[in-house]
Amino acid sequence: HHERWPYSWMTDADYEVSRGIVKGRLKLMDGSSSAGALVVLAKPESEAGVHWQEQGKDEVFWARADHAGRFLIENVKRGRYTLYASVDGVIGEYRLDGVTSPPETVTELGELEWRPKSYGHTAWQIGIPDRDSTEFRGGDDFRHWGGFTRERFVRDFPEGVDFDVGSDDWRRDWNYAHMHANEKLDTWKIRFRLDELPEGTAHLRFAIAGSRYAGLAVRLAGRRLGQVDLSRGRRYAGQGYPRSGSRGYAHEVVMPFDCALLQAGENVLELKLTPIPGRKDPYRCIHYDCIRLEWPGEDTITSLPSGRELLAK
Repeated sequence: HHERWPYSWMTDADYEVSRGIVKGRLKLMDGSSSAGALVVLAKPESEAGVHWQEQGKDEVFWARADHAGRFLIENVKRGRYTLYASVDGVIGEYRLDGVTSPPETVTELGELEWRPKSYGHTAWQIGIPDRDSTEFRGGDDFRHWGGFTRERFVRDFPEGVDFDVGSDDWRRDWNYAHMHANEKLDTWKIRFRLDELPEGTAHLRFAIAGSRYAGLAVRLAGRRLGQVDLSRGRRYAGQGYPRSGSRGYAHEVVMPFDCALLQAGENVLELKLTPIPGRKDPYRCIHYDCIRLEWPGEDTITSLPSGRELLAK
Protein backbone atom coordinates (compact mmCIF):
# COMPACT_ATOMS: atom_id res chain seq x y z
CA HIS A 1 0.00 0.00 0.00
CA HIS A 2 1.60 3.22 -1.16
CA GLU A 3 0.02 5.22 1.68
CA ARG A 4 2.16 3.27 4.16
CA TRP A 5 5.40 4.23 2.45
CA PRO A 6 8.14 4.61 3.67
CA TYR A 7 7.76 1.16 5.18
CA SER A 8 8.69 0.91 8.85
CA TRP A 9 9.79 -2.72 8.56
CA MET A 10 12.79 -1.85 6.39
CA THR A 11 16.05 -1.94 8.36
CA ASP A 12 18.61 -1.19 5.66
CA ALA A 13 20.91 1.70 6.61
CA ASP A 14 20.35 3.38 3.24
CA TYR A 15 16.58 3.32 3.68
CA GLU A 16 15.44 6.17 5.89
CA VAL A 17 12.16 5.60 7.65
CA SER A 18 12.22 8.95 9.42
CA ARG A 19 11.59 11.67 6.86
CA GLY A 20 10.56 15.30 6.59
CA ILE A 21 8.01 17.55 4.92
CA VAL A 22 8.65 20.61 2.74
CA LYS A 23 5.81 23.06 2.17
CA GLY A 24 5.21 26.55 0.87
CA ARG A 25 3.29 28.62 -1.65
CA LEU A 26 4.34 29.61 -5.16
CA LYS A 27 3.25 33.08 -6.24
CA LEU A 28 3.65 34.37 -9.79
CA MET A 29 4.40 38.08 -9.78
CA ASP A 30 3.01 38.71 -13.28
CA GLY A 31 -0.53 37.99 -12.13
CA SER A 32 -0.71 34.48 -13.59
CA SER A 33 -2.22 31.65 -11.59
CA SER A 34 0.12 29.11 -10.01
CA ALA A 35 -2.65 26.52 -9.63
CA GLY A 36 -1.45 23.01 -10.39
CA ALA A 37 2.22 23.97 -10.41
CA LEU A 38 4.66 21.06 -10.54
CA VAL A 39 7.07 21.49 -7.61
CA VAL A 40 10.18 19.30 -7.53
CA LEU A 41 12.93 18.70 -4.97
CA ALA A 42 16.11 17.23 -6.45
CA LYS A 43 19.82 17.09 -5.76
CA PRO A 44 21.63 20.37 -6.55
CA GLU A 45 23.16 20.36 -10.00
CA SER A 46 26.53 21.12 -8.39
CA GLU A 47 26.36 17.68 -6.76
CA ALA A 48 24.42 15.63 -9.30
CA GLY A 49 26.09 17.21 -12.31
CA VAL A 50 22.82 17.34 -14.26
CA HIS A 51 19.43 19.03 -14.17
CA TRP A 52 16.66 17.29 -12.23
CA GLN A 53 15.11 15.96 -15.44
CA GLU A 54 18.19 13.77 -15.93
CA GLN A 55 18.72 12.64 -12.37
CA GLY A 56 18.22 8.91 -12.00
CA LYS A 57 20.56 7.83 -9.25
CA ASP A 58 19.09 9.86 -6.39
CA GLU A 59 15.48 10.20 -5.35
CA VAL A 60 13.44 13.10 -6.68
CA PHE A 61 10.43 14.29 -4.67
CA TRP A 62 7.54 16.22 -6.12
CA ALA A 63 3.98 17.42 -5.63
CA ARG A 64 1.29 19.42 -7.40
CA ALA A 65 0.23 22.76 -5.97
CA ASP A 66 -3.41 23.44 -5.13
CA HIS A 67 -5.62 26.17 -6.62
CA ALA A 68 -3.79 28.83 -4.59
CA GLY A 69 -0.29 27.61 -5.37
CA ARG A 70 0.22 25.90 -2.01
CA PHE A 71 2.32 22.74 -2.09
CA LEU A 72 3.18 19.98 0.38
CA ILE A 73 5.98 17.51 -0.40
CA GLU A 74 5.98 14.60 2.02
CA ASN A 75 8.42 11.81 2.93
CA VAL A 76 11.51 13.76 1.90
CA LYS A 77 14.81 12.15 2.84
CA ARG A 78 17.23 14.24 4.86
CA GLY A 79 19.55 16.24 2.67
CA ARG A 80 20.16 19.43 0.76
CA TYR A 81 18.03 20.08 -2.33
CA THR A 82 17.20 22.52 -5.09
CA LEU A 83 13.52 23.30 -5.55
CA TYR A 84 12.19 23.68 -9.09
CA ALA A 85 8.69 24.69 -10.16
CA SER A 86 6.84 25.01 -13.46
CA VAL A 87 3.31 26.12 -14.29
CA ASP A 88 1.17 25.34 -17.33
CA GLY A 89 0.82 28.50 -19.39
CA VAL A 90 4.18 29.94 -18.28
CA ILE A 91 7.49 29.64 -20.12
CA GLY A 92 10.43 28.91 -17.88
CA GLU A 93 11.16 27.36 -14.53
CA TYR A 94 11.44 28.68 -10.98
CA ARG A 95 14.49 27.66 -8.97
CA LEU A 96 15.42 27.91 -5.30
CA ASP A 97 18.76 26.54 -4.08
CA GLY A 98 19.75 25.52 -0.59
CA VAL A 99 16.58 23.82 0.64
CA THR A 100 17.28 21.44 3.54
CA SER A 101 14.98 18.76 4.91
CA PRO A 102 15.78 17.39 8.40
CA PRO A 103 13.96 14.20 9.46
CA GLU A 104 10.69 14.51 11.37
CA THR A 105 10.59 18.23 10.58
CA VAL A 106 8.21 20.42 8.60
CA THR A 107 10.31 22.85 6.58
CA GLU A 108 8.19 25.91 5.86
CA LEU A 109 9.48 27.88 2.87
CA GLY A 110 6.76 30.50 3.04
CA GLU A 111 5.75 32.45 -0.06
CA LEU A 112 8.05 31.96 -3.03
CA GLU A 113 7.79 34.86 -5.47
CA TRP A 114 8.48 34.07 -9.11
CA ARG A 115 8.55 36.68 -11.84
CA PRO A 116 8.69 34.73 -15.12
CA LYS A 117 11.04 36.11 -17.73
CA SER A 118 9.44 38.52 -20.18
CA TYR A 119 10.94 40.57 -22.99
CA GLY A 120 7.95 42.90 -23.25
CA HIS A 121 4.91 42.79 -25.49
CA THR A 122 3.71 39.41 -26.76
CA ALA A 123 3.11 39.80 -30.49
CA TRP A 124 1.86 36.23 -31.01
CA GLN A 125 2.13 32.75 -29.61
CA ILE A 126 1.78 29.23 -31.02
CA GLY A 127 1.00 26.46 -28.55
CA ILE A 128 0.69 26.20 -24.78
CA PRO A 129 3.79 26.20 -22.57
CA ASP A 130 3.11 23.01 -20.60
CA ARG A 131 6.19 20.90 -21.50
CA ASP A 132 4.16 18.81 -23.92
CA SER A 133 3.23 18.93 -27.61
CA THR A 134 -0.13 17.16 -27.47
CA GLU A 135 -2.15 20.31 -28.23
CA PHE A 136 -1.01 20.15 -31.85
CA ARG A 137 -2.26 18.02 -34.74
CA GLY A 138 -1.67 14.33 -34.12
CA GLY A 139 -1.08 15.00 -30.44
CA ASP A 140 -4.14 13.00 -29.49
CA ASP A 141 -2.93 9.90 -31.37
CA PHE A 142 0.87 9.71 -31.37
CA ARG A 143 1.47 6.32 -29.73
CA HIS A 144 2.47 4.41 -32.85
CA TRP A 145 5.63 2.50 -33.70
CA GLY A 146 7.26 2.42 -37.08
CA GLY A 147 6.56 4.97 -39.78
CA PHE A 148 2.87 5.61 -39.10
CA THR A 149 3.26 9.12 -37.66
CA ARG A 150 5.72 10.11 -40.38
CA GLU A 151 3.38 8.87 -43.11
CA ARG A 152 0.48 10.70 -41.49
CA PHE A 153 2.55 13.90 -41.31
CA VAL A 154 3.36 13.67 -45.03
CA ARG A 155 -0.31 13.04 -45.80
CA ASP A 156 -1.57 15.87 -43.58
CA PHE A 157 1.07 18.39 -44.72
CA PRO A 158 2.02 17.47 -48.31
CA GLU A 159 3.42 20.98 -48.86
CA GLY A 160 4.90 21.24 -45.39
CA VAL A 161 3.73 23.24 -42.39
CA ASP A 162 2.89 26.79 -43.48
CA PHE A 163 1.21 28.46 -40.51
CA ASP A 164 -0.60 31.79 -40.71
CA VAL A 165 -0.77 33.37 -37.25
CA GLY A 166 -3.80 35.44 -38.19
CA SER A 167 -6.04 32.66 -39.49
CA ASP A 168 -4.71 29.18 -38.72
CA ASP A 169 -5.44 26.99 -35.69
CA TRP A 170 -2.46 25.20 -34.16
CA ARG A 171 -4.63 22.22 -33.22
CA ARG A 172 -5.21 21.59 -36.92
CA ASP A 173 -2.40 23.38 -38.79
CA TRP A 174 0.71 22.60 -36.70
CA ASN A 175 2.02 19.04 -36.31
CA TYR A 176 2.80 17.67 -32.85
CA ALA A 177 6.39 16.95 -33.94
CA HIS A 178 8.73 18.64 -36.39
CA MET A 179 9.96 15.36 -37.81
CA HIS A 180 12.28 14.51 -40.65
CA ALA A 181 10.46 13.18 -43.69
CA ASN A 182 12.29 14.72 -46.66
CA GLU A 183 14.27 17.87 -47.42
CA LYS A 184 11.21 19.77 -48.60
CA LEU A 185 9.16 19.10 -45.48
CA ASP A 186 12.04 19.82 -43.10
CA THR A 187 11.38 23.57 -43.36
CA TRP A 188 8.30 24.92 -41.60
CA LYS A 189 7.00 28.47 -42.08
CA ILE A 190 5.25 30.95 -39.81
CA ARG A 191 3.55 33.93 -41.46
CA PHE A 192 2.46 37.03 -39.55
CA ARG A 193 1.45 40.54 -40.55
CA LEU A 194 2.37 43.89 -39.05
CA ASP A 195 0.63 47.21 -39.51
CA GLU A 196 3.14 49.09 -37.37
CA LEU A 197 6.80 48.29 -36.81
CA PRO A 198 8.26 48.02 -33.30
CA GLU A 199 11.68 49.35 -32.36
CA GLY A 200 14.48 47.84 -30.35
CA THR A 201 15.27 44.16 -29.90
CA ALA A 202 12.73 41.40 -30.47
CA HIS A 203 13.04 37.95 -28.90
CA LEU A 204 11.84 34.76 -30.55
CA ARG A 205 11.30 32.24 -27.76
CA PHE A 206 11.14 28.49 -28.28
CA ALA A 207 9.92 26.40 -25.37
CA ILE A 208 11.07 22.91 -26.39
CA ALA A 209 9.14 19.92 -25.03
CA GLY A 210 11.76 17.49 -26.30
CA SER A 211 14.01 16.68 -29.24
CA ARG A 212 16.13 13.95 -30.77
CA TYR A 213 19.48 14.55 -32.49
CA ALA A 214 18.23 17.71 -34.17
CA GLY A 215 19.39 21.19 -35.00
CA LEU A 216 17.17 24.20 -35.62
CA ALA A 217 18.02 26.93 -38.13
CA VAL A 218 15.81 30.03 -38.17
CA ARG A 219 15.50 32.65 -40.90
CA LEU A 220 13.37 35.78 -41.18
CA ALA A 221 12.68 37.14 -44.66
CA GLY A 222 15.57 35.03 -45.90
CA ARG A 223 18.01 36.39 -43.28
CA ARG A 224 19.51 34.07 -40.72
CA LEU A 225 18.45 34.74 -37.14
CA GLY A 226 20.33 31.86 -35.59
CA GLN A 227 21.05 28.17 -35.47
CA VAL A 228 21.16 25.95 -32.41
CA ASP A 229 22.32 22.38 -31.86
CA LEU A 230 19.69 20.59 -29.79
CA SER A 231 21.78 17.46 -29.36
CA ARG A 232 24.48 18.50 -26.91
CA GLY A 233 24.89 15.39 -24.78
CA ARG A 234 22.30 12.79 -24.02
CA ARG A 235 19.74 15.23 -22.62
CA TYR A 236 18.49 16.15 -26.08
CA ALA A 237 18.63 12.64 -27.54
CA GLY A 238 15.10 12.02 -26.34
CA GLN A 239 12.54 9.48 -27.35
CA GLY A 240 10.83 11.69 -29.94
CA TYR A 241 8.31 10.08 -32.15
CA PRO A 242 10.18 6.74 -32.64
CA ARG A 243 9.46 6.02 -28.97
CA SER A 244 5.84 7.13 -29.20
CA GLY A 245 6.41 10.18 -27.04
CA SER A 246 5.30 13.80 -27.05
CA ARG A 247 7.88 15.20 -24.66
CA GLY A 248 11.42 14.77 -23.40
CA TYR A 249 13.95 17.17 -21.89
CA ALA A 250 12.13 20.52 -21.56
CA HIS A 251 14.20 23.66 -22.09
CA GLU A 252 14.08 27.05 -23.77
CA VAL A 253 15.91 28.57 -26.72
CA VAL A 254 15.84 32.35 -27.19
CA MET A 255 16.87 34.13 -30.39
CA PRO A 256 17.12 37.94 -30.11
CA PHE A 257 17.13 40.05 -33.26
CA ASP A 258 16.87 43.68 -34.33
CA CYS A 259 13.29 44.79 -34.96
CA ALA A 260 14.61 46.55 -38.06
CA LEU A 261 14.50 43.13 -39.75
CA LEU A 262 10.71 43.19 -39.54
CA GLN A 263 8.68 44.79 -42.29
CA ALA A 264 5.20 46.25 -42.67
CA GLY A 265 2.82 43.72 -44.11
CA GLU A 266 3.64 40.02 -44.22
CA ASN A 267 6.67 38.55 -42.48
CA VAL A 268 7.81 34.96 -42.95
CA LEU A 269 9.81 32.94 -40.44
CA GLU A 270 11.43 29.71 -41.62
CA LEU A 271 12.23 26.96 -39.11
CA LYS A 272 14.49 24.31 -40.62
CA LEU A 273 15.10 20.96 -38.96
CA THR A 274 18.78 20.23 -39.55
CA PRO A 275 20.87 17.08 -39.04
CA ILE A 276 23.71 16.95 -36.57
CA PRO A 277 27.16 16.42 -38.15
CA GLY A 278 28.07 12.79 -37.77
CA ARG A 279 24.61 11.85 -36.53
CA LYS A 280 22.08 11.84 -39.36
CA ASP A 281 19.35 10.13 -37.41
CA PRO A 282 16.27 9.38 -39.60
CA TYR A 283 14.14 9.92 -36.49
CA ARG A 284 15.46 13.38 -35.69
CA CYS A 285 12.68 15.64 -34.51
CA ILE A 286 11.70 18.58 -32.34
CA HIS A 287 8.63 18.73 -30.14
CA TYR A 288 7.70 22.39 -29.85
CA ASP A 289 6.02 23.22 -26.59
CA CYS A 290 5.38 26.86 -27.43
CA ILE A 291 6.77 29.51 -29.79
CA ARG A 292 6.35 33.15 -28.81
CA LEU A 293 7.49 36.44 -30.35
CA GLU A 294 8.07 39.33 -27.94
CA TRP A 295 9.35 42.86 -28.42
CA PRO A 296 9.69 46.03 -26.30
CA GLY A 297 6.43 47.33 -24.95
CA GLU A 298 3.82 46.62 -22.33
CA ASP A 299 3.77 43.03 -21.13
CA THR A 300 0.42 41.65 -22.21
CA ILE A 301 1.06 37.97 -21.62
CA THR A 302 -1.38 37.97 -18.68
CA SER A 303 -4.18 38.75 -21.14
CA LEU A 304 -3.68 35.38 -22.82
CA PRO A 305 -5.93 32.52 -21.64
CA SER A 306 -4.36 29.93 -19.40
CA GLY A 307 -3.17 26.63 -20.84
CA ARG A 308 -6.18 24.80 -19.44
CA GLU A 309 -8.62 27.31 -20.92
CA LEU A 310 -6.97 27.00 -24.33
CA LEU A 311 -7.14 23.22 -24.22
CA ALA A 312 -10.80 23.34 -23.28
CA LYS A 313 -11.76 25.31 -26.39
